Amino acid sequence: MVDETRDLTGYRLVAAPMLYMLRPGAAERLTRFVEGGGTLVCTCYTGRVDEDDLCFLGGFPGPLREVLGIWAEETDGLYDSETNGIRMEDGATYACSTMCDLIHPETARTLGRYTADFYAGEPCVTMNPYGGGRAYYVATRPDAAFLDAFYGRLLDEAGVDRLLKESQAGVLAASRGERCS
Repeated sequence: MVDETRDLTGYRLVAAPMLYMLRPGAAERLTRFVEGGGTLVCTCYTGRVDEDDLCFLGGFPGPLREVLGIWAEETDGLYDSETNGIRMEDGATYACSTMCDLIHPETARTLGRYTADFYAGEPCVTMNPYGGGRAYYVATRPDAAFLDAFYGRLLDEAGVDRLLKESQAGVLAASRGERCS
C-alpha cells in the first residue's frame, strides 16, 4: 500500500479501490503511470470529490474520466441483504454487493456486465487502453472469487511475482522489504 502522493515509478500494477477523494496531483500521477505502460484498477465510487470534499464538475470519475474511459452516471447503494451479479466476456459469473455504479463506456471496452435488477446487461467491468498502459474500472464490490481471477490475470500479465500462487481462505501473505514490484 502506498500513499496517493507517492511516485509510482517502478510499479507495474496499481489498485486504487474506492478512491473517492483525489488530492492535488493524484490524478495526474495515475494518468502518467498508465501512459507510461502501467496497469491501473479503479473501482466504484472513484473520483467523486477534491481535497475539499467538493464534487468534480463534468462527471465522475472526475479527472480520471479520460484515462478510465468511462462516465459514471450514479451509484446505487444496495442493502446488506441484496446482491447482484457480474457476467464476464468468457461466461464466468460472480456475485457483487454494496454499491453498483451505473457507467457508460466512452473509450473503454466492456469486459463484464451486471446480471440482475434494472441494470441487467449494463457494463460493470471495463478496460481502457491509454498511452502505453491500461486502466480498468470495476463498478461494484465483487466477491472474492472475482478478485482472485481478475487480479490473478492482471498480475500475470504485468509480470508481477505473487507470494501465493493461489489464494487460501484466512491466509494473508506479505513481503517485508524496500519495495515489491
